[in-house]
Amino acid sequence: DNLVQIGHNVVLGRGCILAGQVGISGSTKLGDFVMAGGQAGLAGHLDIGSGARIAAKAGLMRDVASGETVCGIPAVPIASFMKQVAILQRLARKKNG
Repeated sequence: DNLVQIGHNVVLGRGCILAGQVGISGSTKLGDFVMAGGQAGLAGHLDIGSGARIAAKAGLMRDVASGETVCGIPAVPIASFMKQVAILQRLARKKNG
């Protein structure tokens, strides 16, 4: 897609899909068939396993295992992210209710 920035020494596996405005810092390695959503940012010197999925606008600062889906800033596994969202919603209701 447009406006993808790939840093020095980055290794892309086969069939990777990078949406617009993805930025990958130097020396990061992406396995085969990794998907990164728009405006995702990947720090340098990371290993991203094959089949991993990085959500749009994620701020990735750690390695990602094969097949794992991460989202948020900082990026965490999607189940953890959804728990965080649910807790914040409950806190907001408690405060307003």
